[in-house]
Amino acid sequence: MKLGIYGGTFNPPHNGHINAVREAMNGLGLDGVLVIPTRVSPHKTIAGNSPPPEERLKMTEIAFDGMEHVTVSDVEIKREGPSYTADTIGELREMYPDTEFWLITGTDMFLSIQTWVRPEEILSSCGICALSRGKGETEKLYRHAEFLTQRYGAECAILDNSIVEVSSTEVREAVARGEGDGYLPAKLLDYIKAKGFYNGC
Repeated sequence: MKLGIYGGTFNPPHNGHINAVREAMNGLGLDGVLVIPTRVSPHKTIAGNSPPPEERLKMTEIAFDGMEHVTVSDVEIKREGPSYTADTIGELREMYPDTEFWLITGTDMFLSIQTWVRPEEILSSCGICALSRGKGETEKLYRHAEFLTQRYGAECAILDNSIVEVSSTEVREAVARGEGDGYLPAKLLDYIKAKGFYNGC
């Protein structure tokens, strides 16, 4: 079995995230994708006035509901402390033995993975797939893939993907203005409004 791992704060999950999963699924020929909200991100501070981890998990479940071969996992939400990818992959290997894993990343994460906790462990345990977040990024992604291959023996895939240019910050600000259509699945936007999330962002 060939599974993708797609992690993030998902604060909130939006159409850019959904598009990324579709692109990776098709580009890598995956049998499925595990979408994993972080409890405590090691890479960035979660914005103030954000929903708690359990609500970010619920929003992610709503966003990906009905998407075939996609499973939202609570493996990091259940674990205390920072959500280190190396720890997550170790857990997933026990849960899904004999599985080929691919870590799905955006440009920023791909270019910085060598600075993560135990990068050699990550890159020896799974392939890494980079999705571009903007035009003109392909050359630097390929250069970095060559670096990761030479230094860690990493297996890298750079996808020529379509781009949905939206960030979670933009979505939070739009929701605070009473907007959000076009950024989020309708049922997720309804849930966020009903809960009053991101008001005052």
